[in-house]
Amino acid sequence: MAESTVRWGIIGTAGIAEKVSVALAEASNATCVAVASRDKDKAEKFIADNCPGARAYGSYQELLDDDEVQVVYIPLPTGLRLEWVLKAAEKKKHVLCEKPIAANLGDARKMVDACQAAGVQFMDNTMFLLHDRTTAMRAVLDDEELFGTPNHVISTFSLPLGNFDFFKDNIRLNRNMEPYGVLGDLGWYCARFSLWAFRYEDPESVSCEFLEETSDGVPVTLAANLMFKGGRTASFTCSFKQAWRQWAEVVGPKCALRVEDFVIPAEIDVSKFTVTRGSVSAKALTFPNEVVKEEAIKGCQQHTKVVEKLSDIAISGNLEEFWPKVAIQTQMVLSAMVTSARRQTGWVQPRERTKAKPKEEAPKGKGKGKSKKGEKGTASEEAEKQFLPKKPHFTRVGAINPGSSGVNLEVKVLSIQKAAGEDSLIAIVGDASGVIKLIAQGEAETSKMKEGADLVIRNASVKMTKGFVHLQVGKWGKVETSKEEFNFVPNEKTNISDTEYELVPNK
Repeated sequence: MAESTVRWGIIGTAGIAEKVSVALAEASNATCVAVASRDKDKAEKFIADNCPGARAYGSYQELLDDDEVQVVYIPLPTGLRLEWVLKAAEKKKHVLCEKPIAANLGDARKMVDACQAAGVQFMDNTMFLLHDRTTAMRAVLDDEELFGTPNHVISTFSLPLGNFDFFKDNIRLNRNMEPYGVLGDLGWYCARFSLWAFRYEDPESVSCEFLEETSDGVPVTLAANLMFKGGRTASFTCSFKQAWRQWAEVVGPKCALRVEDFVIPAEIDVSKFTVTRGSVSAKALTFPNEVVKEEAIKGCQQHTKVVEKLSDIAISGNLEEFWPKVAIQTQMVLSAMVTSARRQTGWVQPRERTKAKPKEEAPKGKGKGKSKKGEKGTASEEAEKQFLPKKPHFTRVGAINPGSSGVNLEVKVLSIQKAAGEDSLIAIVGDASGVIKLIAQGEAETSKMKEGADLVIRNASVKMTKGFVHLQVGKWGKVETSKEEFNFVPNEKTNISDTEYELVPNK
């Protein structure tokens, strides 16, 4: 095997991995040498169907322990990616990760930081950025005389998946595995396209409404908006229950650029976009729409471009900051949108900001998805400042009252008992300031209720029953097992749930 051929391993046999296996077969500088599944038979079948000759492993760790593997592709569910990206970085493997890259912004930062510390490249699998069409569209947007300055972006991505079996069994709607639902699966592309159109500026604020959700609070249909400096805007809609659409439009004062298939090309060898300019006929009887420019890019395979790009980085050893930086930026936008939708507060400012926006690069090559052997990618410009995570505000149990809302706590579990409802528990939890009754519902919460457990409770609600308060974590909240052991002793003498309240009418 030539030194310019990078050896890849695939962790998991999800359907999207089949596309990456095609890219690995087409790439001039990469090959698949190993596939891992928790069921070795599945790995062997995947290899037989997609990459004959690769080694099959019956565990993900076995693949990471294979010293021959240089790059790993991780298409595992979002809820599992943190663990395996961290382990891949520990083994000095470059990482191509599916999107959304993590279940939350904090986990995304841990993944990126781990790869940076290990000296390996992190890259998410947003393929359209590396398509030659994207480079051609950028040239149009940069043409001030033709287009003007872009001031609005609109896009949509929807799939008609709304049958009973999909909503009953599909992992895309499993809150533990895919908490972002349609926002993470489809909205990621729309958010990234909006950022791309405005050259990766951070939006000043975002808003989002989950128009339809599952009973567990996983979004199925949504509408989102982004506000950028200077009054520029972007908006998008996504759905698992609407006809197949994946179009995007960038609007300027002079023209509009439109692409009908911005995520995945409609044709294998040709990808198009158009630039149009409207006008008004005499007496406004018609509004003619002139096609100013129509371009067709031939021979570029974006899935292959991604594999070749990351392989070039692995060969050269020149890590590029653009890829992890834009992944974090996109995750930041989605995180703020979730906050907006759950709190129903309208516009929300993203928690993390950066002075130095990601700096994009033009893809190399002639558009055929092939790069020259040994050709090195140009490193992105160095960031002036890293993203700094903003810590959530935690309150103390002793400060809780009937008017409290959106409660974040770090507590220990003192005791548990059965509750009246099915799959429900009553837990007494507390910190050094006091204790309170918590009603846990559903397996995701009750499984964490163990005496002595250290828990992080996010966005809990205060409920009142017959004058006494208790906590409840609804579909917008979350209960997590703390990764650190708390060193306080809960103050059982102050039990917030023992205090009786009465409603006093205003005078």
